[in-house]
Amino acid sequence: ITLGFLITASIPGLAGGPKAMATWGVIVFASLFVHELGHALFGILWGSKATVILYPLGGITHLDPPLSRRRSIVSLLAGPFLNLMLGFCIAAVRAKTGSPAWLSIAMWVNLGWGALNLVPVLPFDGGRVLVEALGERRATNALLVSASVAMGIAFSGLIAFRSLGLAFVFGAAAFVSFVEWNKRRRAEYETEALKRLIDLHARRGNLEQACRVALKDLGVLAPSDVRLVLDAAFADGSVAAATELASALASRTHCPDDVIAEAYGLAVLGQEEQSRAVLAALVPPPKDWCPRQSVRNWLRELCANSDIADNLLPEMDRAAP
Repeated sequence: ITLGFLITASIPGLAGGPKAMATWGVIVFASLFVHELGHALFGILWGSKATVILYPLGGITHLDPPLSRRRSIVSLLAGPFLNLMLGFCIAAVRAKTGSPAWLSIAMWVNLGWGALNLVPVLPFDGGRVLVEALGERRATNALLVSASVAMGIAFSGLIAFRSLGLAFVFGAAAFVSFVEWNKRRRAEYETEALKRLIDLHARRGNLEQACRVALKDLGVLAPSDVRLVLDAAFADGSVAAATELASALASRTHCPDDVIAEAYGLAVLGQEEQSRAVLAALVPPPKDWCPRQSVRNWLRELCANSDIADNLLPEMDRAAP
């Protein structure tokens, strides 16, 4: 609202008053819709279902299923580029038809919102593109870049342009990015400390305790790390603790495939009893579970030695699309 007052106050004929704010509100709403429409169109083009939610000065487009990294970057950039194209088209119309006040607002809103969303600062689209480009493993780097760029723009806006609005917006963005960066860094340290603790228990031969530690903080560990603990626990004969850990792993999103891989690996090593114990953690299988083809093949091979695998196959096929 403050930004709306500042813009409309500088345009002759619309300085202040209900008319100015009503015009501002309609134009901002339309511009935000155009912006989110750019995101949604590319998602729909690539087979995703798009849901657009608009807020007073922003919006969110949910795509289901999510796009790949490259397609997600294209979808993210489509929003601001559509605003910029609309802004330049309005500028061309203004040059030929004169300059009505509402047309000036529409031009500057679209050009400003489009340019703002190309800045590599979170939560703008440019910052989200940066996160996608660097990948989840380098998310902390993306957050650090976002905080640094936002802080630089905030200081430039305050000192060079004497703009409190610019300093406030990007100062807040820098603060949020830095807080999230600090949170992720702490999470990485905690994960590394947890993995070292599990490794220490494993080296001392206390695999049951290693499973208990992994189970307590299962949400922190990657499935591949949990499978290492399971491998060692089953090899050591700690079946009860490992089965409980495998059961918890099976209930996590996208993790049943890892449990099947664990059971298949144990069967290949000749540990049929342990393999059956891991498979038992998947009965009944999670809803909407769509396993990879390799997992289907592993289960078919296990069917000869395990009635549990034989029972899982029809349920798995019913859940598959």
